[in-house]
Amino acid sequence: MPSGAPIVTSICSECGASVEFELGALQVKCTHCDAGLAVDKGLRLVRLSCPRCSGNFYYIDGSMCGKCPYCDAQLLAVSHDRLLRYVVLPAQQQPEEARGATLVLLPFWHLSGLVYGWDIGSKVEIEEDRATISGDAQRDSQPMPTTTRKDSGPMKVFRGRVVDLSIPDPATLAVGVTSLRLRGAIFPLEPFSAGHESLGRLTPATLDVARAREQLCGRALRKAQAGDGLTQLDIQRQDLVAETFSLFYYPFWLREGVCPAGGEGQTGGVSAWDGVSGLPEPLAPGAPAPAHGASTAFDDLQIIELVCGACNQPLHGGNRSTVLPCTSCGAVWQVGRDGLRPFPASWAKPQLPGPRLVWLPFWRMDVRVSYRGSEAATVGALRALLGITRAPGETPSAPESSPLGYYAPAFGALKAPRLDFAARDMTRTQPRLEPFVPVKEGSEVYNCFYDPVDAQRLAYTTWIGLLPGTAVKALRSLRIDVGPAALWYVPFDNRGRELVNLLTGIRYDWAAFRGVRH
Repeated sequence: MPSGAPIVTSICSECGASVEFELGALQVKCTHCDAGLAVDKGLRLVRLSCPRCSGNFYYIDGSMCGKCPYCDAQLLAVSHDRLLRYVVLPAQQQPEEARGATLVLLPFWHLSGLVYGWDIGSKVEIEEDRATISGDAQRDSQPMPTTTRKDSGPMKVFRGRVVDLSIPDPATLAVGVTSLRLRGAIFPLEPFSAGHESLGRLTPATLDVARAREQLCGRALRKAQAGDGLTQLDIQRQDLVAETFSLFYYPFWLREGVCPAGGEGQTGGVSAWDGVSGLPEPLAPGAPAPAHGASTAFDDLQIIELVCGACNQPLHGGNRSTVLPCTSCGAVWQVGRDGLRPFPASWAKPQLPGPRLVWLPFWRMDVRVSYRGSEAATVGALRALLGITRAPGETPSAPESSPLGYYAPAFGALKAPRLDFAARDMTRTQPRLEPFVPVKEGSEVYNCFYDPVDAQRLAYTTWIGLLPGTAVKALRSLRIDVGPAALWYVPFDNRGRELVNLLTGIRYDWAAFRGVRH
């Protein structure tokens, strides 16, 4: 690793030998016992090992989820903030004009997620040409008279937009790099691992994790609002859900001293070149870097094995999956700091026959809705509020005296952002829920993508879609009070191109669920 960072000495947790490494390193190897070690926030060296076979390794593919390279156990790395680390690989060769410069990996904070919501009150005008043809006009082939009708008024516009943003850490701003501009959307990210330490000098991030998340979330909402170009809005309801927060490092060649011809890429005696393209990097006057206070990649890191505690079969999870169902016995587990613990979940008994079962998880919450001076807290009150009448042959719903339930999707993915309609239909129909023990052999079970906090944030999106009308004054009166979330696995029947809800009988095009993660 290029020199320049302060050297730190710590003690190997395996053999007790002294180990030297540069400040900012995330992983080191003991030169005495060859153990792979992680550097925690207190600059202590911690050994990462598989809880099943005790095999020593650095990281789980950089994605917090994977297999042990020795015993193939399904593992998940759980940190205090579930922060993922990535790196953008530099070009193979140093630019000729950057000869004598040092390759430095500068930190940026990155957020991806979904903005769901409604814009209500856009003024629109509709012009419609209507032809009126009399019998004589048709018979005589006379010119067809037309009339034009103009309507204007408020409307509801649904928004569901994927956001992908990055901001530089203060340590990066101190160098003079203020933005990645277009590169922030096209760079190839690779999970950070021990081998990447040899690429160049890593600059530790200094921004507090919570503060970085707050800044990015606020920017994401503002960007989504401005991006649709809607004007004259009286109400906006939107929120950020299913966000994935990460820290990544981008390579730059930095050299103190002589600046390149024309002065481009120079500030305070420092010249910079993009480590991927090799082009000179324009630098702004650098701000003083605050003292290092951000967590490292391995702060409070725990490695847990994903195995069902009831039947000892492997569980399959992902970076965002925090509630995992066992596809063998039906037990449901939640990922916690101390490992897996049982999670209360129910499987809904099908009200209709379906041989090819697909189980999709939904969050259900008791809800009280106030709208236009009326209040609904029971199934019967909802029918009165929405003017719903039961159609002939409709599948049985919950009794009218039952507490009103609000449903939100627990399944999903960034590639399938428009899944609210399935939860909306469940909320409108209020299906009868009867828990039972399923036989899941040969069926598909989907993991949770949205958590209970996401479910609460989606409440206004669901209810605005349910409520009739676009009157701004009425929609301003909407108030929603939701209770604790309960997880229900709802049965669907896979009929090739269709997916049929076996509680409500409503059919969906499978294409609408494309991209949803198992």
